[in-house]
Amino acid sequence: MCVDVFVPGTCIDVDLLLEQVWFQESGTDGFSVEEVYDLRIINPPGNQPIDRLFMLFPHNCSSIANGKREPSVRVVDMSPPARQAHRPYEWFYDGEADWQDPKSKQVILRSYVGTEIEPWQKRGPGMPGKPLRGTCECLFQGSQGEVIASLKHTLVCVKFVDGLRLDEGEAGWLRLVVTPAVDKEWPARAAEFQLGPWVKLARRRLFVTCPLIVRTTLEGRLSFFTGEAQSEEIREHCRSVEATLFGEHLNVEGTTTRIRDHRIALLACGQRLDICEASCSRNITFVGELPTSSTGAEHEPDKTVHGLWWAGGSDRNQDKDLVHNARRVIDRLVYKKGQDIKTEVIRDLAPSGKHEAYAFLVENMLSTKLLEPVDAKIALPKAMFDQVRGHLNEQEVAKCMVELRKLYASAKAWADEKHGPLYREFRELHPFRVHFRLDRYSVLKKD
Repeated sequence: MCVDVFVPGTCIDVDLLLEQVWFQESGTDGFSVEEVYDLRIINPPGNQPIDRLFMLFPHNCSSIANGKREPSVRVVDMSPPARQAHRPYEWFYDGEADWQDPKSKQVILRSYVGTEIEPWQKRGPGMPGKPLRGTCECLFQGSQGEVIASLKHTLVCVKFVDGLRLDEGEAGWLRLVVTPAVDKEWPARAAEFQLGPWVKLARRRLFVTCPLIVRTTLEGRLSFFTGEAQSEEIREHCRSVEATLFGEHLNVEGTTTRIRDHRIALLACGQRLDICEASCSRNITFVGELPTSSTGAEHEPDKTVHGLWWAGGSDRNQDKDLVHNARRVIDRLVYKKGQDIKTEVIRDLAPSGKHEAYAFLVENMLSTKLLEPVDAKIALPKAMFDQVRGHLNEQEVAKCMVELRKLYASAKAWADEKHGPLYREFRELHPFRVHFRLDRYSVLKKD
């Protein structure tokens, strides 16, 4: 569960990644899984137009059909009038009647559980974006497809259709529905308990990971299977996948994704399914239980829905977030009329124990033109800040910030023996893992 979204060689922002995992009762003692991902994607200023996205999933969600590997991933069309509220996770409206420009054809987020965003009826629509439509295809076919499927991962390319694309500065909404291949290995095999003479409990311990762990897990598995303990044929296939995945996609210079707000909802549908939190790592916060009325269960009144909710992302890891710390420097200089003494900025703003990394960040802000030196001071460039009016050119800031983000995401920078640890102090993806327990109760037949 979870997804690593990226565009090779491009810096993108995911303003909101809303991840829902729906567990449904299936058969007498089983269940099915459906994952729903809502992403508000922003193409930062200065970028080339984006017409496709790449998604790496941490489990196999593909199968062979007519000699070709096809993903069990689909894009849900949310554009009016095709959008249909046929599932309980429908938290959008099309904006046709209420948005200021009826011809905008945007979709707007009404509200979502556990956030401070209120319904649009109370304070106006929030987070508008272009509805994105597209087709999904597995990037790896043939022997490469077999390798990555056996490693329990899937790489999907989502190509936008009908001439859709995200130009610089544009935001768009994308909804993906994923059906993982549920087999004896995923979810994990159940431990069974007898609860009295007529009730059996099947318990599975599962987890949700972050995009960074999705990536590093696959890298570790490929590294193992390219080792000397494997046959030459296996090593050759794995090297081929490794070269394509990392050399041509994930590790291309300039590839970076920042998730500002990452929400995870785990939902059990049915009276015989239950979800309990086991633990979660740092960098993510357990929000609590989902109110049944907020899950949209009124669309299916015959089903009981129980859910848990977590929140993570850059907004909740500000001390370690690259963009947030760079913005603190910029905001300080705006307050100081455009310039300030360099050593005082570092002394006052650096998080505890990170003074060396913060000084290194300021030097990199100078090299990427976010700042300029003025004797012993640092200042905002004239193209970025009007000292007379006190006006900050956010467009110029965003363009220079992209260059800083690409620098910090560079594989060469992280591998640098001297400065690598300083680059790693501030990042855009903050690793986490959520462990939970899924219980399935079944009633045994009486003799």
